[in-house]
Amino acid sequence: IVVYPIGVTCLMAILLWSRRADIRTRATRDGDASLESLSFPFRVYGRPFYYMGIIDMMRRLLLGCFLLFLEKYDQILAAFIIATFFVVASREQQIHYTPDMDRVYHFCTWQPGLCVVALVIMDWFRAVSHDNFEHRENALSIVLIAANVGILGICGLSVDHKRRVQHEAKIAAIFDS
Repeated sequence: IVVYPIGVTCLMAILLWSRRADIRTRATRDGDASLESLSFPFRVYGRPFYYMGIIDMMRRLLLGCFLLFLEKYDQILAAFIIATFFVVASREQQIHYTPDMDRVYHFCTWQPGLCVVALVIMDWFRAVSHDNFEHRENALSIVLIAANVGILGICGLSVDHKRRVQHEAKIAAIFDS
């Protein structure tokens, strides 16, 4: 329980910190061949924000592990605060290598906040309504599914998709040979 959330996060931070000069001065998104094995936590972030992969890992661990130690309503409040903080911070700092990835990340980080709001609304419906509120739960489910479909649409229009379309002939030549 302790090894992964703390140990792996600290190890990744130490590895990135030890190579920070190379990462900050990289010419490409992934860096040179010496950074190839280490590029997965920083390649989507801009040069000054190489450490954001570690912070994003901590965000995910906070939303997935830390909340287990809290009571029900404290979980909802903590999840909303964590999700909102990361939405605002990522939006203001423009942390990604390309602006299109900032947009994708911004919409994806809103999803936990939407889920928290849906949980609050469902609890409120249960508290004030004594009749069957199944249709309200279905409406909330439809809203969350629509939000996920919207996020998938935005991801489909991301930088990676645009790059693939621009280089479609080159990619096809690689796989055809």
